[in-house]
Amino acid sequence: MEYLTYGYMIDNVALLITGTLHERDTRELLERCHPLGYFETMPALCVATNIEELYNSVLIETPLAPYFKGSLSHQDLDELNIEIIRNTLYKNYLEDFHNWVNNDRELGGTPTAEIMTEVLEFEADRRSINITLNSFGTELSKQDRRKLYPSFGKLYPEGVLMLSRADDPEGVRIAVDGVHDYRSFFDQTGMGGQGGGGGVGNMSGGAGDEGKSLEDLFYQKEMEISKLAFTYQFTHAVVYAWVKLREQVRYSTPPSMMTWATIANTCLFPTGDTKCNMDSRVHCSKPEGQDRQLHKRVLNASQSSRSANGVSACCRYHS
Repeated sequence: MEYLTYGYMIDNVALLITGTLHERDTRELLERCHPLGYFETMPALCVATNIEELYNSVLIETPLAPYFKGSLSHQDLDELNIEIIRNTLYKNYLEDFHNWVNNDRELGGTPTAEIMTEVLEFEADRRSINITLNSFGTELSKQDRRKLYPSFGKLYPEGVLMLSRADDPEGVRIAVDGVHDYRSFFDQTGMGGQGGGGGVGNMSGGAGDEGKSLEDLFYQKEMEISKLAFTYQFTHAVVYAWVKLREQVRYSTPPSMMTWATIANTCLFPTGDTKCNMDSRVHCSKPEGQDRQLHKRVLNASQSSRSANGVSACCRYHS
């Protein structure tokens, strides 16, 4: 259950630091943080001035601490470095989650592991593709970009290597050509094709038969995988899948799809950089009503589990 909250914690960290750089009110920032990603020392993020201070004074006592250690340099916090931090944390988080579901003695080889492996491999591939596309025209070097790719997935290792060398959308299309779903997505959007003219910034795609963007197609695939989780009985994966489906239930049109961090940043920084959130991950807007009750139940379940065992999630999974 704790792993379900880590992605939201990472988004909250990035949101608070970015908001602080733009001199936004701390209370306003905290109100826009995702409730599933809340942790006790979160308000103190607003006073961090460099990565070392951010880790030592705030994050060392959170489940995110292992994802920081040994993977980030001691640099000042600016917008590019914050995006690198966020995507590095996501990379480490996904690799840890994937390793746990496949190697845990109770989960390894179970239907839960099978479903979650498919879910996480798709998320890893999507992040690798989106990061590559959104890095074009930025200061992010190919070497630094490659460090942000998760080391698993259907594209790993050959496709990931080709993505790290790509210079344009056509190079990305060639890199994913070996995976039918991804090749089909690029064909439908016209991205990278000889006649395609789709935008790259947030994968707006070309004018396909149905006018769908690359992110729309990623969204649909994520929903298909989540729905298929319910065809299995007695698996923990249905909790993860239900949360993902519930997040999207109030949206009837794909253009509404945005990451939690993207939505918050849009509200806070309406004239901000369009290259923000280079991974362009799909999440919903601020939870209300039944969704907020769901978030509270998940948080309460996580806290009860930690209290019953007498150890933190960090110690339990990363010791």
